[in-house]
Amino acid sequence: MILHIIYIFLQVFGWYNWKYGGTNKSTLRVTFLKNTTFWIGLTVIATLFTGYIMQTKTDASYPYEDAFIMIASLVAQYLMIKKVLESWLFWIIVDVVAIIIYAYKDLYFTTALYVLFLVMAIIGYLEWKKANNEEFVYERP
Repeated sequence: MILHIIYIFLQVFGWYNWKYGGTNKSTLRVTFLKNTTFWIGLTVIATLFTGYIMQTKTDASYPYEDAFIMIASLVAQYLMIKKVLESWLFWIIVDVVAIIIYAYKDLYFTTALYVLFLVMAIIGYLEWKKANNEEFVYERP
């Protein structure tokens, strides 16, 4: 539940950033991830830390997997706020992991929801990739 409360604030920040976060306060354009190793490393380290806390302080049945879903979702959301194409790849991985975990937990409606999220993430990736390609089409003189 805490994650969804955080998302409310991230959504407002994201809307503002998309509307005014571009060059000269213009609309933000799709970009590519520059520090891939940093973002993957941050996700792994934060997942291990959060997973350990969840394992030792809560009764989570899959503490590290749940921690990964939470941390990678936050990273994906931040990258989406910055309109980074690879944010969708983070979402795709999150959705696949969530589908597996929620199916193991017999949470079939939640599993179905994440299947829908996975389809949306794939479509989002393809649409942003197409938009990025169209922005950089050069006309012949």
